[in-house]
Amino acid sequence: MSRKQRERRDAAASHKTTSSKLVRRLVPVLLGLAWLALGVNVYWWLLRPQLEPLPIVESEGLEPQVKALIQGAIAEVIANDFSAIAWGDLAAVLRAHDLAAPADACYRNAERLDNSDYRWPYLLGVSLAPTDAEQALDCFRRAAERCGNKPHVQLRLAEMLIERRLMSEAAGLVETVLAHAPSNPRGQLAKARLLFAEGKMDEAKSWAEKSAAGAQDRRSPHLLLAQLCRRTGDKEGEARELALLEKIPDGITPWEDPDVAAVLALRQDQAARLAKAESAAQILAEGSGAEDGSAALQLARAYYQQKDFAAAETVLRTMLKKLPGDERLHFEVGAACFQQRKYQEAAREFSRAIELKSDHVDAHYNLGQTLLRLGKKKEAREAFAAEVQLRPSHALARIHLADLLLQAGETKAAREHLEIAVKLAPQERRVRELLEKARRPNKP
Repeated sequence: MSRKQRERRDAAASHKTTSSKLVRRLVPVLLGLAWLALGVNVYWWLLRPQLEPLPIVESEGLEPQVKALIQGAIAEVIANDFSAIAWGDLAAVLRAHDLAAPADACYRNAERLDNSDYRWPYLLGVSLAPTDAEQALDCFRRAAERCGNKPHVQLRLAEMLIERRLMSEAAGLVETVLAHAPSNPRGQLAKARLLFAEGKMDEAKSWAEKSAAGAQDRRSPHLLLAQLCRRTGDKEGEARELALLEKIPDGITPWEDPDVAAVLALRQDQAARLAKAESAAQILAEGSGAEDGSAALQLARAYYQQKDFAAAETVLRTMLKKLPGDERLHFEVGAACFQQRKYQEAAREFSRAIELKSDHVDAHYNLGQTLLRLGKKKEAREAFAAEVQLRPSHALARIHLADLLLQAGETKAAREHLEIAVKLAPQERRVRELLEKARRPNKP
């Protein structure tokens, strides 16, 4: 064996020995890591949060959009069953659609999975407040401990504490809020209520005045200020506040709450869509496009494309209050009502459009179609006749008119219209059938 061969042999043997030693050293390490991973998994499994089962949601009576939204949120929970966000999102979707019991279970699971997020106990408390004040109070306390600087969370707890006469705890929360946001009207009102409870009327009045100035559209500051003016003998101030209250709608105007607003924004049922449509229409009525209704018409047509005819009707009727003489708005309201099978209302709106613009050809034709649905054949025939007179090339109007004439026994007049219609629309099977019938005058 040559020297080079011996060197290669020795090198190979040395490498093999080194590899064997490395393997022997790594095996215990790898086994240790495997046992550690197993131990961690077993530990997590034993200590994992005990969750309530996925609630059964009764979907009967829910609109298709709502069902789809809920099913999507449920699928996300099934795919990520230990995700606090997935459970919280499902809870929000359910609560947005007034499914309180299953929503509450989901909020509890979300909090079990992540007890550092204030939103889960807070939103659970909001949900429970009307039915279980004690549990709601506990929820708000947990939320306030975790929320950091969130005035709406701290003040909701403070208000509940004031109602329960737990003034000392409430005062600490109010002072914390006002230290960070001294001009917060809700915080100022809470401060005024605390001082009122202590009998410090002048100080309470001063804080109530600040709150009322910063929240002119809310009744609660003005109500308290009116009381305080009466207590302090300020008749002029009391009269002023009572006059302001006359201009503010009755009921509770909620304070701004981004967490509750985020839940409500998820609502997809018709009531929510109509509310959004009305709100949008009010904005349009006050902005550009309000003078001629063009913006409302564009918005309504966008709703048409979504087949949301009720929302379109809401937008148009809101604008009609400002522009009652706009025939286009009346026509479009009629079209929206027709699509919803509200034929009496549709006929009324089409007729009003014709009153405002007698040569509105589409209104005559649509009125004829609507009257047919109502079984008013004589009036429908008059509407189609007016349409044909205004637009002689409208084949479908002639076909409808001819059909009604045939039913009335006026065969000759029907045939005249059909002979024109067959030239205008030779592809229409109905016109050929009616024409064949009209050419047999002795047969019914």
